[in-house]
Amino acid sequence: MGSSSSHECLCDPRDTVCAMQEARDGSRGRDESISRESVRLAVLSADRSVLLLRAVLPEEEWWELPGGGIEPGESPVAAALRELKEETGIEISARPESLGTVATEFVWNERHYLQNEEVFLVRDTTRPRVTLPPSDAPPAARHVEWRWWTLRELGETVAQIHPPQLLSLLRAAVVG
Repeated sequence: MGSSSSHECLCDPRDTVCAMQEARDGSRGRDESISRESVRLAVLSADRSVLLLRAVLPEEEWWELPGGGIEPGESPVAAALRELKEETGIEISARPESLGTVATEFVWNERHYLQNEEVFLVRDTTRPRVTLPPSDAPPAARHVEWRWWTLRELGETVAQIHPPQLLSLLRAAVVG
């Protein structure tokens, strides 16, 4: 991770536009943290592999579940399904199950964010075809690659995985 930020994850700026606008126009104090609700969706294949996207910024990169912010009036499940479609082209008809909520904290664009992410799981007997959309303009993190990871690979990797609790959440779901 680059030295310019201290965080467990970075997010797509289109998900933080309202919060950043509040910071710019003074409706939030300069030293206040910005709270944010978001979602992640784990697509688990029959062979217990999970789909992750590689997110890249100029000085750092990580692998993450598809996901992002919840739009006003949107349910967490609807947000998770929307984000999956936007980021991967995958449309899922099954209703995702909640694996729980994880707290993350990060600095983006010189602002401190406290984020609650509800992590969902959907089981798919296939490995759906992934189509990454064109990248957003900088400074957004770009998804440059996707990959199916086994639970064993997640446990052995030195790569940064987001959310960091992913392996334990998936193990509990697979065993439970």
